Amino acid sequence: MGVLVISRLIAFLPISPLLACAKPNKLLCTGDHDYCPIFGPPNRCGAIETLSVTFRRLRYHRLMQDSAVATPFVPSRRALFLAFLQIGVSAFGGALPWGRRILVEDREWLDEREFAEIVTVCQAIPGPNMVNMAVFVGTRYHGILGALIAFVGIVGVPLIMLLLLNSVYHAFAHLPQVQSGMHGMAAVATAYMLYMSIKMGGPFWKRPWGLILCAASAALAIFAHWHMALVLLTCGAAGVVLSKRGDL
Repeated sequence: MGVLVISRLIAFLPISPLLACAKPNKLLCTGDHDYCPIFGPPNRCGAIETLSVTFRRLRYHRLMQDSAVATPFVPSRRALFLAFLQIGVSAFGGALPWGRRILVEDREWLDEREFAEIVTVCQAIPGPNMVNMAVFVGTRYHGILGALIAFVGIVGVPLIMLLLLNSVYHAFAHLPQVQSGMHGMAAVATAYMLYMSIKMGGPFWKRPWGLILCAASAALAIFAHWHMALVLLTCGAAGVVLSKRGDL
């Protein structure tokens, strides 16, 4: 009976390391060898005990590998709130560029492709793009509660600042200095949006069909005065076809 148990244990172990450390005509390490790649340094435990320890080690490493592969990264609720709070506080001149920097570059919660896809979805529905993205990302990680946390994080502080500055702006908006400052800030915001567009379109600039699709979308919006929803519907359908063909 003992021989049968040992033979079944041997069947589950890699044979070559055992043969490398065993004496001639012996398959099991019994503790009288110099060094064994499976069992480690010399020891005085018997073959059955050594096999049992090895089984436990192999099972532990296998469970650790499986858990590492199966467990996706999920930020905490506190980290989710602080990330979108940082976006809301930093978003002078537009929130999307800062959202990309914080979510893609700094925290690495999204990659370039995921961010572009989420922006596309957010542009297809009513509402500010970055607020829609906050709800989208919050729901992805923590459900409805995460959406509320991200929404409060990105809207709370700017709302308070806007209420405080509203009366001040209306009191001094007629001054030439204030008007010049607002025009200058608008120019900087436009440049920053252009920078973000170039960064987001990075994967498409190397492919001719990507350039053609971007140019067609811009032409329909600027010269044909198409509504953004219609541009997204038309050019988005063309993008789906090109992507299935492998041209994007």
